[in-house]
Amino acid sequence: MTSMLARVFAALSIAGLALGAMALPVAAGPAAPQTRIVDDNAVQCPSATYTSIQAAINAANPGDTIRVCAGHYFEQLTINKAIVVKATPLFAAHIDVPGTLAPVDGVVAAVYIGADGATFDGFRVHIVAGGVVPTVRPSLLSCAHVDAAISVQGLNDVVRHNRINVTGPATLSGACGYDYGIVVGQHPVTAGVRPTGEALGSATARVTFNKVRDFKIGGILIEEEDSYAYVRRNAIQYLHLQDPGCVIFAGLPCGPTAATNETVNGVFALSFGIGVESGAEADIIRNAIKSGPNAEPFPVGPPGVRPTGLDAFTPRLQQGVTLTGLESDESNLVHHNAIWRVGSGIYTDSGADGAVISYNHITTSAAGLNVVGSGDEFHHNHGEENGFGALVNGGDNNFHDNLFEDSIAYDCYDGTTGGGTASTDNTWTNNIGDTASPDAICDPASGT
Repeated sequence: MTSMLARVFAALSIAGLALGAMALPVAAGPAAPQTRIVDDNAVQCPSATYTSIQAAINAANPGDTIRVCAGHYFEQLTINKAIVVKATPLFAAHIDVPGTLAPVDGVVAAVYIGADGATFDGFRVHIVAGGVVPTVRPSLLSCAHVDAAISVQGLNDVVRHNRINVTGPATLSGACGYDYGIVVGQHPVTAGVRPTGEALGSATARVTFNKVRDFKIGGILIEEEDSYAYVRRNAIQYLHLQDPGCVIFAGLPCGPTAATNETVNGVFALSFGIGVESGAEADIIRNAIKSGPNAEPFPVGPPGVRPTGLDAFTPRLQQGVTLTGLESDESNLVHHNAIWRVGSGIYTDSGADGAVISYNHITTSAAGLNVVGSGDEFHHNHGEENGFGALVNGGDNNFHDNLFEDSIAYDCYDGTTGGGTASTDNTWTNNIGDTASPDAICDPASGT
């Protein structure tokens, strides 16, 4: 009997434990990633759940993908989760930026990416500069001004396959347009002013296969100490061919007639295609940077050296790639880029020590290489039909195996003095180009 009672009590105990276990709540795991579909009118994608991109972002969980179908979306986006926001097919989803935008973390941006591990892929982003929004809302008169079309403030973000431009006639007007195309890292916001001052926040990103056109100051900017970007195969164009009113912004020069777009001129002070500043770091590889024809020439070169023949050059963009205000312990790579019709193809300022600038092709610019910084390496670059092939006023740089040809002033001009080759502060070896003063910086090009 005792043995039987023991077995009964044991069975009841086990059953009680099982019932207790069944009563305990089960912790829910993370939601499985899902794809959320957005369509502005539910025509292209009838199964879409959302008509607003931001509404889908707000509802998404980390790891989700938001697929945006073809259409026009009049909204400002804030991506604050590790999600993928992708236009399908590429470039079929248009973000028409509204005339009034709200600052996010002190930045006025059409698209603000504040999360780590987010992706923004395949969109057309239009900043409206006067006139009407075409096609879909012809009655909407709009004039938007944003600091950055896409602002990246997170870590390990991806911005790719996007096309950013300004539409309307007032592309250089102070009240319309956008200052920067893509900014990695935060900077103080003052419309029309290049950022300076204390670091506010660093970011890291891959910026690839984007097209940025008709910004005011910079196409792509990597800003702030410890910020880093891998910048590859982007197309930067500074044309502003539609702006008959460019003279109203900062007294910019304009062409003789506004009736023909190609005669409209104007150089925005301190403008650049790709810039690395304030202690940031970047790998800048295989990008194409150009500005439009028929603008006023931007003066470059020491007094008394710049020849009148440079007036034939009409760059709008001051610098193709600029490295300035950097830290000596950072290392930047500028490699295999194509740059034409700018003031300075590649510009280095003080602090850009350790940069490697190689295999770039620069043409029809006032200066191919404009070197004010020190301690950098320049090799296998090709400059042709520039005012200066290399214009150098910084020391301790190493120039080797470069080709400079058909320059209006000098293929190589080194304004420093010291113990280096040809009594300069820099090292010149195995370069090809002609120069009259000082002697022997470039090995003479055969047959010229």
